[in-house]
Amino acid sequence: MYREALWRYLRFIQETRRQKDARSENAEDNATRDGSADNETTSDDVFHDLTQTSNIPPAHSTSNTVTDIQGFRDVEDNFIPKEVAVLAINATITGHWIMRPPYPFGELPERTRRENNWLTRNYPGIEWFDGDVNPIYFTIHLLFEKLREERPSNFEKLIAISGNVSEKGLGLSATDKQMLVERVTIIIHAAASVKFNNSLKYAIFANTRATRDICILAKSMKNLIALIYVSTAFAHVNEPFVDEKVYLPIADWQKIIEIVETFDEHTLNIFTAKCLDYAPNTYIFSKNLSEKVIQDYSSSLPCAIVRPPIVTSTLQEPIPGWIDNVYGPIGLYIGAGKGIIRVAYVNETSRIDGVPVDIVIKVVIIVTWKVGLTTYDHSITDSAPLVVNCTSLKYITYEVTQNVSFSVINEVPLEGIVWTPHLISTQNPVILYILTILLHILPAVLIDLILKFAGHQPT
Repeated sequence: MYREALWRYLRFIQETRRQKDARSENAEDNATRDGSADNETTSDDVFHDLTQTSNIPPAHSTSNTVTDIQGFRDVEDNFIPKEVAVLAINATITGHWIMRPPYPFGELPERTRRENNWLTRNYPGIEWFDGDVNPIYFTIHLLFEKLREERPSNFEKLIAISGNVSEKGLGLSATDKQMLVERVTIIIHAAASVKFNNSLKYAIFANTRATRDICILAKSMKNLIALIYVSTAFAHVNEPFVDEKVYLPIADWQKIIEIVETFDEHTLNIFTAKCLDYAPNTYIFSKNLSEKVIQDYSSSLPCAIVRPPIVTSTLQEPIPGWIDNVYGPIGLYIGAGKGIIRVAYVNETSRIDGVPVDIVIKVVIIVTWKVGLTTYDHSITDSAPLVVNCTSLKYITYEVTQNVSFSVINEVPLEGIVWTPHLISTQNPVILYILTILLHILPAVLIDLILKFAGHQPT
């Protein structure tokens, strides 16, 4: 299953590249025949040179269309927002572009339509810059291409709002909160911080307190029929067998929230060590408490809990092999496939419980439907939340996934390979440290020296 999905996706990407190269060659041939100059700008251009921006609307204005997105063009013709390029990317800049409003999606170049470089005001980790974006631009991504072709009117229903689950009250404005209260009928709470090394304070704020605030908001919604909480199959790692029920939590979630809101950082560091006697990391600890939050509010809300394990790339829908993160084994195999990661501390016989993200989404939709039916059936008086374990029946080992991944990578190599793909797995700490020095640190130092001698600044 994993091999088929990965192989189909890599083939899909390879074919997309060929088509893009062919279109680029055709465009160059047409430009030569038409006698068009490289620096000529036509009325159909989406991006305009910085010197032609006298009529640009004011920055930080708000409207229903793209008013002003300033950014840079990199060597691969990717559009990079200004603040991102300056603060985060340190990329080679070849031009400064301004996108003029309004441009219907169909008039954008095909390459621009397919690239994932459109940001909303609440894009994770990035403050808003120079304007406001219509929801149709928010969804410019290959992932939504099929939906856009079959049901383009669905995008008109999207309303992007600014929020932050790590803030008290979810960081919502009073206007947005009132709109949610009036219009929302279904809540799928999947937002979470999944980093295992987060501080206890941040993990509790983003995962546990946010779940409580979601429930408080849900209680004020006039037409709510379902609240689905996406937990994790590893929320109860101390249980030998995890049944589809809510277990007793590690601690009292109300007291834990009060503690992290009150104590100073030094005291919290000591307290974190005590908490991790009962959970392997702050992520598991916070998700364990969050399930109890849902159970406590289930007497007044139509709730359900879905527990997926490791969420992997799509199996089929809407395209095979799509994924938007490098968490867990995905990051390990991408790094190894590019030749960056050469050695890892891994037990190859360990079993992996992974489920494709499109399967998880289908389960969430079915559970939502089930809870909705229960909400309308007043004969059902059970207030306990529905719990569904979305896990696989069969397991595979790290060794199997490693062999499958490298066999596919050999057929369809990844972009940006720096070394022949290979991964050494070991459980011996001494061997790990020695190989890390030989295969990671020394090659990195050598490459940095070569870059310096060539007049480049290592990044």
